Amino acid sequence: TLLSAMAVAILAQVTIFVFAARSAALRSCCTIRATMASAMADKSVALALGGQDLLSMFGVDLGYSEKQLEQNAWQILLYQSFAIAVVVLWSLFSDWQFSSVITLSSAVQALAYMMLWIQIRKTSSVAGISKNMLLLQVFSLVARLSSTVFYNGYLPTDRSGQHLYQALDLFCLGLVMSLLWAVSFAHRHTYDAQSDSCHMWWMPLAAAAVAFWVHPSLNNSTIGDMYWTTALWLETFSMVPQIWMMSRKRLHGSLSHHFVAATFVARVLVAAFWFHVYPELKLRTQSWNYPGYGVVAAYGLQMLVVSDFMYFYLCKASNGSAYTMGGSEPIVL
Repeated sequence: TLLSAMAVAILAQVTIFVFAARSAALRSCCTIRATMASAMADKSVALALGGQDLLSMFGVDLGYSEKQLEQNAWQILLYQSFAIAVVVLWSLFSDWQFSSVITLSSAVQALAYMMLWIQIRKTSSVAGISKNMLLLQVFSLVARLSSTVFYNGYLPTDRSGQHLYQALDLFCLGLVMSLLWAVSFAHRHTYDAQSDSCHMWWMPLAAAAVAFWVHPSLNNSTIGDMYWTTALWLETFSMVPQIWMMSRKRLHGSLSHHFVAATFVARVLVAAFWFHVYPELKLRTQSWNYPGYGVVAAYGLQMLVVSDFMYFYLCKASNGSAYTMGGSEPIVL
């Protein structure tokens, strides 16, 4: 009951904010809400400082100053809000079974897209964001939703697979389309097409071809199984253009890197599930588990694609290093 009340309260706050922003007669209300938002950011910094002090009692020194944390207040607030949302949503719409990690993976991926969206909103720039990556993500999400909306073979077996999982993927698709609009139209003058030179226009066709020859059969439908497998292989290589662009531009510490880190976590979560259940993908008519090995190979490649970057990211984050993006202020990893 308490969690339901919290969810209703959050929905009410969002509704009030939307109507307040659109009404000229309630501008004072918007000002108050902006002050409240600033106060929330300050409290997020205070909480982060408190957590850092707590870790220092156990000999762990992150080395972040109060000024560095203040510069990243909205990132801290986003992570804290995400943690609260996960607890509330999983308490309301999940049975906390192992299969719910698939849904959690989609939630972490949504967090990653939110980071890119906030980056664009704060900087009015799409510098460092790969348009080719976004296009592959759109194809991947559309293919997966074509499977999970109309079939149930690849859904989590707990309550989160009934509506929450698909809703999170739809939310991700909306965010990616918004990002693609910003790159293609709204802020296209800041898009670096020269650095985004890893074109993979052939990948959807290649993924569909692989899915046609080797795919699981949990949907009991060739088309439905091909949709899911095509999405899997598109997702596997969708990060390649982003990693390529970041390696060429040498942009360290930007929110784009937080995006890659969160995407890596999402891949690890969903891979952990399929590494555990892949033996069940074996077809009775085959002596070898080709579909299961294909799924394991795809998720293994997904983690390998970003492994080099993650190693660098974690090494620098452990030192509390700050980096700059072009001429911007230092950003804490």
